[in-house]
Amino acid sequence: MENGCLCVEPPGARPVRIPPEHAAEILVYGSWSLTSPVLGLAAEHAIPISFFSFTGEWTGRLDTGEAAGSHDGEMSDAYAFDTLRAQWRLAAGEESALAFARRFVAGKLHNSRTVLAVARCRSRAAGEDRAALAETAAILRRATHQLEGTASFDALRGVEGSAARAHFGALARCILPEARAEFPFAGRNRRPPRDPFNALLSYLYALLFHDCVNALRAEGLETRLGFLHAPHRGRHALALDLMEELRPLVADRLALALVNRRQLRAAHFTADPVTGAVLLGADGRRVLFQARAARQNETILPPGTVRTPIAWRAVPRHQARLLAAALRAGDPALYAPFTPRL
Repeated sequence: MENGCLCVEPPGARPVRIPPEHAAEILVYGSWSLTSPVLGLAAEHAIPISFFSFTGEWTGRLDTGEAAGSHDGEMSDAYAFDTLRAQWRLAAGEESALAFARRFVAGKLHNSRTVLAVARCRSRAAGEDRAALAETAAILRRATHQLEGTASFDALRGVEGSAARAHFGALARCILPEARAEFPFAGRNRRPPRDPFNALLSYLYALLFHDCVNALRAEGLETRLGFLHAPHRGRHALALDLMEELRPLVADRLALALVNRRQLRAAHFTADPVTGAVLLGADGRRVLFQARAARQNETILPPGTVRTPIAWRAVPRHQARLLAAALRAGDPALYAPFTPRL
């Protein structure tokens, strides 16, 4: 900290000073250190701090000051308690939990089809690629019809898992031919990611997860109590639930844009010779964060009857608010996944 500002000191570069009122969050990658004055300034201005590994995986969050328990002053303690009580009650009921889980998966399948359809229409895909994308869209449409017939979580997760494999298989077809040599993609791998495109997805998924945790906490929800994802060792299961419907629109779509527009190149990534992990370097992270910031400031018209556009950065909070309302009403059907037209 310097003169009341947050001070970032990159190796080999001049320090960057940021007024705390201009910082919505602090993201720490790798082994960077935070001084106690920085922690104090973050607490004073309620700036949450999230930590990520070198491979981009979210490793934890430090709530500071009022950020740990506030809801932006928009709800009373009684209102927040009612929301939390409803969440516990509905998560404990197998039928109600399954109904909410179906909503998240339905949103994911719809948005996967949308991303593939946009890629099919806008890209210069060859006939073989276009046919494969159309076939995958049909698979995802059939999976959507199968959802309502799922009578157990095992059946639901089976439908979701098969659809996810089909989606990632088709995602490779969405990478333009001229970018495929630098970004070969044969399906999802992680912990660690072993190719540049998977490394890029890991970074974007971790950032989306971070946004979902923040949004759900702001609405008074317990992020460790999910519906589709079972609680496990304190993981933020509800944030993983909310991520499912937003992954295709927020992360996959941006990843494709970055590689197809050649904003990211293979040279932005390095491979660890020991672990095989592929890492996004400092220059690549700079490109990613600039593109992400620009995308988050763009607006989108929400689905349904709402005619007021919202910024992409507000979408997780928008959905968290809808989820909280559906929980308080005790009606999973009131939760509408975010499925806009692109």
